[in-house]
Amino acid sequence: MTVGIVIPAFRPDVERLSTFVRALADALPEPTVRVELDAPEPGTVAALGELPATVATSPERRGKGAAITAGFEAL
Repeated sequence: MTVGIVIPAFRPDVERLSTFVRALADALPEPTVRVELDAPEPGTVAALGELPATVATSPERRGKGAAITAGFEAL
């Protein structure tokens, strides 16, 4: 069984998001985690690069609904 999870994020606390994504990856059997990051600040994408997740970015703020929709369409 595979689980797909989309996490919308706009200017997230990188440490908190990283902890959350790692906990999901540890708790679920073979999860597919995708972070939809809107208008990332400099360095945010690099800081999230080691996560067991796909990090997709948008140069502008789309809003939570649009980010979730894009993430599930990509999954």
